Amino acid sequence: MKDDLHSEFERMIAQIDKKFLNMKIWFLVTGAGVALAVVNLYKM
Repeated sequence: MKDDLHSEFERMIAQIDKKFLNMKIWFLVTGAGVALAVVNLYKM
């Protein structure tokens, strides 16, 4: 039973890590898009 719980916690932690990585990538891409938009506004 202890091994089952340990395996389940490891699986959950891996899923959480994957979700945080996806969030970081999304924020980076969104931030880069906003930065490019601001630069283009000031180019005019």
